[in-house]
Amino acid sequence: MVTNFKMIVCLLTVTGMNLLSTTGYCQTGRLRANDFSGCFGGTTVVNRTRGGVILTRTQSGVDAGCEFHPNGGNILLDARHSRIELKPDSSINNGYYVVTIVFRNDNGGWAEKDWIKDAGQKSTNLRVLPDVRRFASDNAIRDMTEYFIKIRVQPWKFTGGNPAFVFSRLSIKPVR
Repeated sequence: MVTNFKMIVCLLTVTGMNLLSTTGYCQTGRLRANDFSGCFGGTTVVNRTRGGVILTRTQSGVDAGCEFHPNGGNILLDARHSRIELKPDSSINNGYYVVTIVFRNDNGGWAEKDWIKDAGQKSTNLRVLPDVRRFASDNAIRDMTEYFIKIRVQPWKFTGGNPAFVFSRLSIKPVR
């Protein structure tokens, strides 16, 4: 019964009917374009028919990417929301990606740190950050209460087709 209640609250939250004013990420098992906001540098994000999303860079020579804000907000920095799993699927037009974690504290301070620097490898291996809290601590980032994930689409300069990358999953899970 409790599991069903949690699923109902999760589905209501995901559909925008946040009746309980919950915060943090409600895991649905699907990566959706509307979980990304704050796209910059002409980056677009669209749902893929087989699931997942495509992030496409449309401008050369500018910082370009999108921020992952599931349910329209930041992710609480606690044990229930600290394992990150990212599954990149494929490169389009030689696109690759760089992933950073952006932390926020109660005083409105921000800190950003690179997590994945693909550097043109176009890796499609599952990427796992076992504990984002430890990642922050190891990088001297202290007193943070929430975070979001920023994915930049590379290369910085390009000609021809717009570089893009397909992602099938971006999961926020409890620490194991």
